[in-house]
Amino acid sequence: MNLKVTHICEHVNKINWHIGRTAGIYKNCFNVITEGNELVTFFKKTDRFSTRALLTDFCSNMTSLPLSDGMRVTRFEKCILAGNVVFDMTCPETISVKRGKIPHGADEDIEKNIGILKKTLEIYGRKSPVFEDKILSKKVKYGFELLKENPLSGFSALIGLGAGLTPSCDDIISGISAYFYLNGIGERFNGILAKYLYENGDFATTAVSKNLLTDVANGYINSSLYNLICAVANDEKSIEKCALDMIDYGSTSGTETCYGVILGYILSSKKELKEWL
Repeated sequence: MNLKVTHICEHVNKINWHIGRTAGIYKNCFNVITEGNELVTFFKKTDRFSTRALLTDFCSNMTSLPLSDGMRVTRFEKCILAGNVVFDMTCPETISVKRGKIPHGADEDIEKNIGILKKTLEIYGRKSPVFEDKILSKKVKYGFELLKENPLSGFSALIGLGAGLTPSCDDIISGISAYFYLNGIGERFNGILAKYLYENGDFATTAVSKNLLTDVANGYINSSLYNLICAVANDEKSIEKCALDMIDYGSTSGTETCYGVILGYILSSKKELKEWL
């Protein structure tokens, strides 16, 4: 089977890799972890993709491809071979996912918009083990108390906490990190986060989560999260739509990332943490 890579995220194009293994095959995409523990994700043609994306001209269900977990993936100069599937890499278009700082409205408007986001999550948000599991919830509360005092201690307690390819606390931290970055604050926070992941990420969390969280800390932010934070800053009417788009990510990842955006606002405005945390 021959498919064509039509687009590739800018920084993914710079990764120097030759051998990898498939690590998760889903309806819309499949992951590859390279020999250097870098994440590359092949997406079928879509407008929703991660910051580690290669987009193909495939429009069906990715699980119908003759692939299985752990399968060898080899990169050549002009193509990528995954099992018996050949991805033509002759001339993909480069996608920029590096974001700039966003303008934002008055503080009282942002506070109101955060309230709209909270209400949307109360109605439509998916149940997260962070709040449903008493033991995990206790660890999370303790970790975020540490985070307020010292980001490095907080990261040590929180990153990798939870289940899934992107553990729950990683998703929350992703929302905080993106909110800080796009609003031009928290430079020290994101710097410490990126350094912690570089030094500890390979054993502190999953390879997928380490890569995606590192991207956010460095300003590579997917369109759904970017659009949500822009709506909170400037566009009250779009908040619910953007939140629903974010909630639709993964099982609970999108909901947890939304909570992270709210927490980013709370931390940056120096307000007390809410009961939901």
